[in-house]
Amino acid sequence: MSVAARPLERRAPESFRRAPGQPNHRSEGRSSRPPTSRIEPAEPASDRTRTHLRAVPRRRHFTPALAGVLALVFTGMLALTVFEIHMAQHQVQIDRINLQLDQARVDQQDLLRQRAELTSVQRLGAQSAALGMVQAAGVGFVTVDAATVAAVVAGSGRLHADAGTAP
Repeated sequence: MSVAARPLERRAPESFRRAPGQPNHRSEGRSSRPPTSRIEPAEPASDRTRTHLRAVPRRRHFTPALAGVLALVFTGMLALTVFEIHMAQHQVQIDRINLQLDQARVDQQDLLRQRAELTSVQRLGAQSAALGMVQAAGVGFVTVDAATVAAVVAGSGRLHADAGTAP
C-alpha cells in the first residue's frame, strides 16, 4: 500500500478570505491584468474575546541557575586541583622515604657482610695466631670444690639464690 503524496492545501486566514460570490482569480485562469476585487481584512476581534496564543512557550531566564552551576563546577575543579597538589606533595615525601629505606637496606646488608667477615672462623684463627695464641691440645672439664665457689661468691658480694650458678 502506498500513499500518494498530496500537496497541502494552503488556506488563507479568516480575515483574508473572499466574500461569497466574488470571483477567484485562480479559477478564471491566468491573465496579465490584476484581479478586479480587493481582499479586505476583517475587523479585528476585541481584546476581551481574543485569546493570546503562543507558538513557543515564554523563555525562562537561566542566568542565576547557570551562574550557580558554573560556580559549583569551578569550586569542584579548584578542590580537585588542591587535592592533586596535596597528592603530589605526599608522593614526593613517599619517594624520599622509599629512597631512605632503600639506603638503610643497603647499609644493613653491608653491616651484615662485615659482621660475617669479622666472625668467620678463618679470620678469628688468623687474628689469634697474630696475637701469639695457640690451639689447645686437649679439651677437658675442671671440677671446683664448694669451698672455693663459696669464697668467690662471698668476695663478689653476690648472695642471691643464683649465686651458685655460673654467670
